[in-house]
Amino acid sequence: MLNDDTRIDGLIDFANENAPKITCPECRGELLLLTGEGIHECPECGTELEVAFQFAGEQFIGCEVKLKAEPVADDEDAALFAYIDKLDEGRAVLARLQAYFDDNGEIHPESVTWGHVGSLTYLVSLLTQARDMVDHTGEYAN
Repeated sequence: MLNDDTRIDGLIDFANENAPKITCPECRGELLLLTGEGIHECPECGTELEVAFQFAGEQFIGCEVKLKAEPVADDEDAALFAYIDKLDEGRAVLARLQAYFDDNGEIHPESVTWGHVGSLTYLVSLLTQARDMVDHTGEYAN
Protein backbone atom coordinates (compact mmCIF):
# COMPACT_ATOMS: atom_id res chain seq x y z
CA MET A 1 0.00 0.00 0.00
CA LEU A 2 1.39 3.41 -0.96
CA ASN A 3 0.47 6.57 0.89
CA ASP A 4 -1.23 9.19 -1.35
CA ASP A 5 0.87 12.09 -0.07
CA THR A 6 4.02 10.70 -1.76
CA ARG A 7 2.84 11.54 -5.29
CA ILE A 8 4.35 14.70 -6.73
CA ASP A 9 2.86 15.56 -10.14
CA GLY A 10 2.97 11.91 -11.18
CA LEU A 11 6.62 11.53 -10.17
CA ILE A 12 8.02 9.84 -7.11
CA ASP A 13 10.16 11.84 -4.70
CA PHE A 14 12.81 9.61 -3.11
CA ALA A 15 14.16 12.23 -0.70
CA ASN A 16 14.22 10.71 2.79
CA GLU A 17 11.33 12.71 4.24
CA ASN A 18 9.18 12.35 1.10
CA ALA A 19 9.97 8.77 0.12
CA PRO A 20 7.00 6.54 -0.62
CA LYS A 21 6.00 4.31 2.29
CA ILE A 22 4.80 0.76 1.79
CA THR A 23 3.31 -1.74 4.23
CA CYS A 24 4.86 -5.18 4.70
CA PRO A 25 2.20 -7.84 4.04
CA GLU A 26 3.78 -10.12 6.66
CA CYS A 27 4.10 -7.91 9.76
CA ARG A 28 2.17 -4.79 8.65
CA GLY A 29 5.31 -2.74 9.38
CA GLU A 30 5.98 0.36 7.33
CA LEU A 31 9.12 0.92 5.26
CA LEU A 32 10.39 3.76 3.12
CA LEU A 33 11.24 3.16 -0.52
CA LEU A 34 14.54 5.00 -0.74
CA THR A 35 15.79 3.23 -3.86
CA GLY A 36 12.73 2.60 -6.02
CA GLU A 37 11.57 -0.67 -7.54
CA GLY A 38 13.16 -4.03 -6.78
CA ILE A 39 13.80 -6.13 -3.69
CA HIS A 40 13.44 -4.42 -0.30
CA GLU A 41 13.85 -5.95 3.16
CA CYS A 42 11.33 -5.11 5.84
CA PRO A 43 13.28 -3.59 8.76
CA GLU A 44 10.83 -5.03 11.29
CA CYS A 45 10.56 -8.69 10.26
CA GLY A 46 13.30 -9.14 7.63
CA THR A 47 10.87 -10.34 4.95
CA GLU A 48 12.10 -9.70 1.41
CA LEU A 49 9.53 -7.84 -0.66
CA GLU A 50 9.31 -7.30 -4.40
CA VAL A 51 8.14 -3.79 -5.23
CA ALA A 52 6.89 -2.82 -8.69
CA PHE A 53 5.56 0.62 -9.64
CA GLN A 54 2.24 0.91 -11.42
CA PHE A 55 1.50 3.55 -14.03
CA ALA A 56 -1.54 4.63 -16.04
CA GLY A 57 0.19 5.86 -19.17
CA GLU A 58 2.97 8.00 -17.73
CA GLN A 59 1.06 8.83 -14.53
CA PHE A 60 2.31 7.03 -11.41
CA ILE A 61 -0.65 5.48 -9.58
CA GLY A 62 0.90 3.26 -6.91
CA CYS A 63 3.00 0.25 -6.03
CA GLU A 64 2.46 -3.48 -6.07
CA VAL A 65 4.10 -5.13 -3.08
CA LYS A 66 4.45 -8.90 -2.82
CA LEU A 67 6.62 -11.39 -0.99
CA LYS A 68 9.78 -12.29 -2.86
CA ALA A 69 9.31 -15.57 -4.71
CA GLU A 70 11.30 -18.46 -3.33
CA PRO A 71 13.24 -20.69 -5.74
CA VAL A 72 11.29 -23.66 -7.06
CA ALA A 73 11.58 -26.49 -4.52
CA ASP A 74 12.50 -29.14 -7.11
CA ASP A 75 15.36 -27.09 -8.55
CA GLU A 76 18.24 -28.98 -6.90
CA ASP A 77 20.94 -26.64 -8.26
CA ALA A 78 19.16 -23.60 -6.81
CA ALA A 79 18.83 -25.36 -3.45
CA LEU A 80 22.51 -26.30 -3.47
CA PHE A 81 23.59 -22.73 -4.29
CA ALA A 82 21.28 -21.34 -1.61
CA TYR A 83 22.70 -23.84 0.90
CA ILE A 84 26.29 -22.91 0.04
CA ASP A 85 25.40 -19.21 0.36
CA LYS A 86 23.95 -19.84 3.82
CA LEU A 87 27.05 -21.80 4.86
CA ASP A 88 29.21 -18.85 3.79
CA GLU A 89 26.90 -16.46 5.65
CA GLY A 90 27.16 -18.64 8.76
CA ARG A 91 30.97 -18.71 8.52
CA ALA A 92 31.02 -14.90 8.35
CA VAL A 93 28.75 -14.66 11.41
CA LEU A 94 30.95 -17.12 13.31
CA ALA A 95 34.10 -15.19 12.38
CA ARG A 96 32.55 -11.96 13.67
CA LEU A 97 31.42 -13.64 16.89
CA GLN A 98 34.88 -15.17 17.38
CA ALA A 99 36.47 -11.72 17.00
CA TYR A 100 33.95 -10.31 19.49
CA PHE A 101 34.75 -12.97 22.10
CA ASP A 102 38.51 -12.77 21.44
CA ASP A 103 38.26 -9.05 22.26
CA ASN A 104 36.45 -9.75 25.57
CA GLY A 105 33.11 -8.60 24.19
CA GLU A 106 34.71 -5.34 23.05
CA ILE A 107 34.43 -4.06 26.63
CA HIS A 108 37.40 -2.93 28.72
CA PRO A 109 37.41 -5.01 31.93
CA GLU A 110 37.22 -1.88 34.11
CA SER A 111 34.08 -0.74 32.25
CA VAL A 112 31.97 -3.88 32.76
CA THR A 113 28.49 -3.29 34.21
CA TRP A 114 25.60 -5.62 35.02
CA GLY A 115 24.04 -4.46 31.75
CA HIS A 116 27.01 -5.97 29.90
CA VAL A 117 26.56 -9.18 31.87
CA GLY A 118 22.88 -9.32 30.91
CA SER A 119 23.61 -8.70 27.22
CA LEU A 120 26.32 -11.34 27.18
CA THR A 121 24.04 -13.80 28.99
CA TYR A 122 21.41 -13.33 26.29
CA LEU A 123 23.99 -13.72 23.51
CA VAL A 124 25.31 -16.93 25.08
CA SER A 125 21.75 -18.28 25.37
CA LEU A 126 21.25 -17.71 21.61
CA LEU A 127 24.55 -19.45 20.87
CA THR A 128 23.61 -22.31 23.18
CA GLN A 129 20.31 -22.70 21.33
CA ALA A 130 22.19 -22.85 18.00
CA ARG A 131 24.61 -25.42 19.43
CA ASP A 132 21.73 -27.52 20.78
CA MET A 133 20.10 -27.44 17.34
CA VAL A 134 23.32 -28.63 15.66
CA ASP A 135 24.02 -31.30 18.31
CA HIS A 136 20.36 -32.39 18.68
CA THR A 137 20.45 -31.71 22.39
CA GLY A 138 18.30 -29.64 24.76
CA GLU A 139 14.94 -28.78 23.20
CA TYR A 140 16.16 -30.25 19.89
CA ALA A 141 16.89 -33.72 21.29
CA ASN A 142 15.26 -36.58 19.38
